[in-house]
Amino acid sequence: MRAFVITGPGRAEVQEVEPPTPGPGEVVVEVERAGVCGTDMEFFSGAMAYLRTGEARYPVRIGHEWAGTVREAGDGVDPAWAGRRATGDTMLGCGDCARCAAGRQHLCAERHEIGIRNGWPGALANGYPCPSGRSNRCPARSIRSSAPWWSRAGTR
Repeated sequence: MRAFVITGPGRAEVQEVEPPTPGPGEVVVEVERAGVCGTDMEFFSGAMAYLRTGEARYPVRIGHEWAGTVREAGDGVDPAWAGRRATGDTMLGCGDCARCAAGRQHLCAERHEIGIRNGWPGALANGYPCPSGRSNRCPARSIRSSAPWWSRAGTR
């Protein structure tokens, strides 16, 4: 599978990477849209604070704003997810701490930030693994309008 990877400050490339397989409680999404924002530019420039604190390191696969179609569901996931159009949260808490139990996973000390913090791969790729409990259904017409940018760029 192809993914956009920032390999160091000012360096990025499309790479062949292992396609995701869903773990228990996860879905694999065929990504149709992924955004690039200021956070991603901080990785590209080398200015991202998480690089200095050790919460992130190169290479990093960016893409924390995404939408696509669920193509595979892991064990324990409702099979009705397959074929649904979805998007999801950027912040993935541990699920066990008091903050997560209170619905504040964005403040979890052990959280993953998709394509940003603690190594969860981003969605600027053909496929993306996501916990089904952090996925949200979206209307079909909301992401169908045209081909993803990497398709037009000849990387698909």
